[in-house]
Amino acid sequence: MEPWKSLSVLDFLIAHARQRITVRQRGTSLRLTGRLADVGDRNACSMELVEAELELGVPGLLCALTVHEHSILIHLSGGSGEASLFFPTSIPYADLVLEGGDAAQPGPGVAPSAPFKRL
Repeated sequence: MEPWKSLSVLDFLIAHARQRITVRQRGTSLRLTGRLADVGDRNACSMELVEAELELGVPGLLCALTVHEHSILIHLSGGSGEASLFFPTSIPYADLVLEGGDAAQPGPGVAPSAPFKRL
């Protein structure tokens, strides 16, 4: 398989929105599996970023993925005060492994979000 590129990662995220996915880094033990909640764009200091929330199923643990030109950034955070976690890491596309899983159904009271469109 060819290495991922920002556009192919974006296409994967759009195609797997609201489904279970696994994000891995080749050559390491880093592996995150969860339900991709939303894919959308975000303006960060005049820079348009594509961001997706990955629901890991661990109460209080937040995971956001942002797509960049040469890598995908993973931001894990949770807890508060003395017991808190903030773990940002970057996976270069050459080391990125993305796997789709079974489609996940939205939980009760969760309205489907508007589909993200790539311009």
